[in-house]
Amino acid sequence: MEELETAHVWRAINGYIGRGGVIVIFDGLAQGWVNELRNPETWRPGCIAVDETGHSWIAVGGNDQGGASNWMPRDAHSWKKRVRSRRNSIRDMP
Repeated sequence: MEELETAHVWRAINGYIGRGGVIVIFDGLAQGWVNELRNPETWRPGCIAVDETGHSWIAVGGNDQGGASNWMPRDAHSWKKRVRSRRNSIRDMP
């Protein structure tokens, strides 16, 4: 997967190996790092987020001006990780 390599190279060049989070890629170019996958409305549909373990999500819905409406997993492993993450954050709420 081309995006995985792009994300790994970006992490290595910018000192983000071991920091977690995701690298967001659009049109084959890394756009930056965020500490967790959130706020799809700040990214254009078609952006791909890749974490350090190789899980990936794609920004879907919405439009270029208003941003995407959701992050969708690109594989079964990413789907399971996202569901687990949401369950943990709900349990941690006061």
